[in-house]
Amino acid sequence: MIITNAALRGRGGTWDVHIENANFGSIVPSPADSDNRDGSSDADLFDAAGRLVVEPFVDAHVHLDYSNTVGRPRPNESGTLFEAIEIWAERKEKGLNDFDEIYRNALAAARSEAANGTGFIRSHVDVTDPELTALKAILQLREDVKDWIEIQIVAFPQNTVLSFRDGPQLLEQALEMGANVIGGIPHNEGTPEDGVASLRIIFDLAEKYGVPIDVHCDEIDDEQSRFVEVMAAFASKRQLDVPVTASHAVAMAYYNSSRYPARRAISGTCLTADRRRRLDSCPRDQGSQSCRPNCPGGRWPSAPSPFRSPS
Repeated sequence: MIITNAALRGRGGTWDVHIENANFGSIVPSPADSDNRDGSSDADLFDAAGRLVVEPFVDAHVHLDYSNTVGRPRPNESGTLFEAIEIWAERKEKGLNDFDEIYRNALAAARSEAANGTGFIRSHVDVTDPELTALKAILQLREDVKDWIEIQIVAFPQNTVLSFRDGPQLLEQALEMGANVIGGIPHNEGTPEDGVASLRIIFDLAEKYGVPIDVHCDEIDDEQSRFVEVMAAFASKRQLDVPVTASHAVAMAYYNSSRYPARRAISGTCLTADRRRRLDSCPRDQGSQSCRPNCPGGRWPSAPSPFRSPS
């Protein structure tokens, strides 16, 4: 296949992009005379007509198992994250976590992402379920769509590691079944001590299985929630040969200036900022923006996730 007459970033003119055996073979200037295009006789042509051609987008944080479930079993009347988590727990208690429904909803979401240019998805999948129904559905989906979109699965303990029965065992079982990344949610554990203990379990399992870490961390409007500092300390001390990501880190917006030295230590840890909480009074949180002055060059360690649920 040849994508013809494409605009490329940082290059003037138009270009022909040759795709061979599902790989980019070569990029050459578009000829003035289309009849002189090398290899066009045996190839399918797609005329970009001067439009910009870019790499596939990456959705670094989504929950495919939650896709298209709004209103089932009930609406989120408050619009808060806390009620959303309660509704998801009710859904599991009512036996509504059906393999076929989760697969169908997630497939629709994956198709929508692909239609809008996404080629890679990191999906957190709830594993606080003795049957691991959602994980099984997304594992099957990952295999079925691998030819057109790549899905990376995070074993995510939505209802916590230590407050949920057999939480650590379910996390490890998810990794054994094929989850690519291990997740957590320390600020939702029963006590701060349990939050730290849950992170220790997560780092232990990451080291045992050699998988990356991506934790929902401090996704709360509480300046006392400082598990991102624990993550940074664990990552620094253990020197694991895997990426470590603290997602959301909303509480950092509320840290006072005395926390700046700690933020400098955090600046090497990958952060993804997201405005998900709406219980806070003014000033409204802006994710981890107060960390910015202490990052190298005043720049973010990583960009926010491009995915946003409709509001």
